[in-house]
Amino acid sequence: MKGLKFHECLEVYHELGWVTLPIKANAKMPYIKGWQSKTSDDNEYLKTVFKETDNVGVLTGKVSGIMVIDVDVKRTDGMKTLSDLEQEYGELPHTVKAKTPSGGVHLYFKYPQGITLVNKCPVGESIDIQADGSQCVIYPSNIFGKYYEWENDPKSTAIADLPQPWVDLLTKQKGLTVAGKRFTMPTIIADGNRNIKLTQVAGHIIGTRKFTKSEALDELSRANHKICNPPLDDEEVLTIFDSIWSTQEKTTMNEYMEKLNTIVERKDEPIIEHTPSTGIESWYVVDEKGKSQFHDEQFITWFVKDKNLVKYDGIVYTQDRQLVDDDVLGEWIVRCIGTLFINGTLQPLVSKLVKLVPLYVPKLSQSENVHEVHFKNKSFNVKSGELKEIKKKFSITLIPHDYNPDAKCPTWDKFISELFSEEDARTFQQYMGYCLTPSTRAQVGLFICGKGGEGKSRITPIMHSIFEGTVHAAKLKTVAEYQFGLAALQHKLVFLDDDMDMNAFTQTDKLKELITTETTMEINQKNKAIKNVKLYARVLGIGNGFPKSIYDTTDGWNRRIHPIVTKPKPLDRPVDPNFSDKLMLELDGIIAWAVRGLLDFINNGQKIYTSESTAEIKKALVANNGDSLTDFIESGAITFTNNPEDYVTHKEFSHAYNEYCFENDMAINKGIPTRMVQYRQLAEHEPKLANTLSKRIGENKKAAKVYIGVVLND
Repeated sequence: MKGLKFHECLEVYHELGWVTLPIKANAKMPYIKGWQSKTSDDNEYLKTVFKETDNVGVLTGKVSGIMVIDVDVKRTDGMKTLSDLEQEYGELPHTVKAKTPSGGVHLYFKYPQGITLVNKCPVGESIDIQADGSQCVIYPSNIFGKYYEWENDPKSTAIADLPQPWVDLLTKQKGLTVAGKRFTMPTIIADGNRNIKLTQVAGHIIGTRKFTKSEALDELSRANHKICNPPLDDEEVLTIFDSIWSTQEKTTMNEYMEKLNTIVERKDEPIIEHTPSTGIESWYVVDEKGKSQFHDEQFITWFVKDKNLVKYDGIVYTQDRQLVDDDVLGEWIVRCIGTLFINGTLQPLVSKLVKLVPLYVPKLSQSENVHEVHFKNKSFNVKSGELKEIKKKFSITLIPHDYNPDAKCPTWDKFISELFSEEDARTFQQYMGYCLTPSTRAQVGLFICGKGGEGKSRITPIMHSIFEGTVHAAKLKTVAEYQFGLAALQHKLVFLDDDMDMNAFTQTDKLKELITTETTMEINQKNKAIKNVKLYARVLGIGNGFPKSIYDTTDGWNRRIHPIVTKPKPLDRPVDPNFSDKLMLELDGIIAWAVRGLLDFINNGQKIYTSESTAEIKKALVANNGDSLTDFIESGAITFTNNPEDYVTHKEFSHAYNEYCFENDMAINKGIPTRMVQYRQLAEHEPKLANTLSKRIGENKKAAKVYIGVVLND
């Protein structure tokens, strides 16, 4: 379904009989009240509610005739759980399948006949069932640029029946599993009992202490929409959560105080399992009488060094680029000192330390080195075209994987050889390696074009998995034509658009500058002052064509486009629904493959290799940006009658020509303004338009320039 516009996707879902729901951008829950009670009869109404910036959900259960097996991979490996269940209950058939932004999977099946499936407890660790009263977020939704993607889309794939052993499994489940522990309660919490029961669930989730505050709230929200019929409003859920969270904080401190009473007086006895065994003597001292003294500044100095914290661009990180916000700081501090304090002194002390610690974190002022690539286990300087290992240091562009030069990727190698010609495969390998360093030396963006079905979409999850937080997925036009678009690219290595809009650009200046700049760029952020920052996000576009510009036909625009085309899909290649998973198993090998591409790029003079086919495509793109005025005239838009009574005004002609260029994604001819075509330039280009005069036309007899012997056709 890639390539379909937003409302075209909605049409497909409506034709399937699915009830779709509008969801706020970057969110997961519908914003209309009473969405659980919507039916297929509401589809026409719902279509009018949607905005193109919305996410989209499908109401699961009998109403849409579907149920979904939701496999999560955020905390534990739900795919392994699914594999274990398939060993016991039989392999699941090929069906509609979606990938989630976090790497999870949604498997769609027909709603079983003759039974009722509500939102059940998970059937295994990290596997949930979405059925009556629930909904699933679907394509083209995204969470901050990470998309829900159809692996087997419902337009071209039949939704399978759920095998009977699996139906039996689901109908046997009782209770709700939350945060990894069994919590028995009615499958459905009916109206009138929801607040009390959901408060119990909140206590259980928070009581496990396995989640940060935001994660725990997310778990409670999910539980609310799974088991409450109807679910409580989000505001009520938040009130319940805040109440239990604050109570739990007090309970935690009381438990710490109770543990304090069990501390022995022997100096060599560890205080608690989380208390550090080294360094504590510098900031926590207990004299012979048992009187303790805590030194704030010494603790903070020790803590910053022990956690190896750094501050980059005003934000605190660990050396492996983990973001350290107030919640993380608070949790770490409590684990260090939680049982050392009594009489209600812990909470204010922790709050104080959370504010003070960032002030002591050393600030990094160095910019990213364009010749360095950093992995979790090693860092290298590649300026010479070889890997020269250097001392590990903090890098905001860290590739969050280990580098293993001996790792292999045979499945990836075969995939690339089937996707590209040998020459274009070299180009792609170089460009992927080029993206590993914070450099814009190549001065080009890579654009991959294919007709569809050849597998180019498999590149997207690989790029996300390798680069993780340093890849920004969005439409190229958000940068080219949106005033705040550049802000999201700060500290990013890759700017990825895997479903390019084929409408021509009306502005190209910012995109051209992004591709080539080696200094700073001015970025504009909402409600913040404009600032100049170094940007190095490499542009990677994937689609069914190459980018075009309405007005920019300069060599500068064409020079920045490096196009490659995919080969047709091999006729004998079978459909493999698990192919992406197989590629993920070779991630270390793919990284080593990309590093070899980086070295090839450097040894090629830091120029991306240009194949013969790329050179021909670039020539064609230049030609297509050429003489749109002749195309307009030859299209039959006007007729030369040689009749002196026939005429068209200059304004009418200009408007028709501009409209033609917009509709056909063609550039306005060089030297001809975008709003008003100069009649002398027209006459030079087409002698038949040289017969002009000033004529008073209309009721007001206003003077206008007209072309004699010309008729503008409808």
